[in-house]
Amino acid sequence: MDTCEKCHACLSACPTKAIEPNHQIINTSICLTTINEVPGEFPEWIAENAHNSLIGCMKCQDCYPGNIHNKDNIIKGVTFSEEETNELLKHKDDEPYSESLSMKLKVSGFYPGFIKVLPRNLATLLFSNRI
Repeated sequence: MDTCEKCHACLSACPTKAIEPNHQIINTSICLTTINEVPGEFPEWIAENAHNSLIGCMKCQDCYPGNIHNKDNIIKGVTFSEEETNELLKHKDDEPYSESLSMKLKVSGFYPGFIKVLPRNLATLLFSNRI
């Protein structure tokens, strides 16, 4: 974008420094969005306070001046009960979700592949040491 010529906010905002200084390349192998969406352990080099979303990461978009008009555009989605949150946290890959939680996940629009990473990502967001 033309505004990127003078603005470098995304470089500072990126929690994994995945944006190349020339603003033209994002190193997807260290991009938190990629890492958040792939099952497995998080790499040790990711700071605990880097995690900011259940799926993906929007830090580079949040600071983009062209998105300022969207800052408070919050769309209310599905609300999960404490019991459903606990079910997500304790979920094992080979077990089905309860009917109510399964329906809420479907309505929320989570891709089937993302459902596998929800327990890990939610636990990280809830229990990591925030700085």
